[in-house]
Amino acid sequence: TTLSAGAAVGTSISSAAAGSTICLNNGNYSGFTLNGVSKSPRVTIRAVNSGSANFTGEISFTGGTNGLTFDGTNFVATSFYGANTRNITLRNYVHTGKNLIDFEGVSNPTPNLLFEYFTHNNIPESSASNGRNHLAYSSGDGIIKATFRHGVIDGGCADGINAGSPVL
Repeated sequence: TTLSAGAAVGTSISSAAAGSTICLNNGNYSGFTLNGVSKSPRVTIRAVNSGSANFTGEISFTGGTNGLTFDGTNFVATSFYGANTRNITLRNYVHTGKNLIDFEGVSNPTPNLLFEYFTHNNIPESSASNGRNHLAYSSGDGIIKATFRHGVIDGGCADGINAGSPVL
């Protein structure tokens, strides 16, 4: 499936067949919330031209949402909520905005949240997470919440990862 700018991406993901790919044409797309959307095999959401599909609002994953890969899309805010939210990959992206990545209550023994080949930049000082990717403390459970690799966190007031939970 190929979507044009402004299309309802969240709705398309919810109704996509497992294992399918949703392509996003150049342009802006609204944020959305996925609650309990589970795909196996995973659904891939890919920019037709890497870096040219932009989410202008928060993307929120909750209620055990799992089995998704976002490739080449840009974000202003992403949030991961709930014990069984897992198996989500964001790759080849730029994340710019007042809020970055927030994890709350993610405690599945294998969350498998992967962030790779990314740039987080120009984070304003007024950020709710003070310019950090915020991983909330989870009662010392020792579970790796996310893996960040091959990325750059730079510019503005960016100062890395505020980890109350383990990360790789």
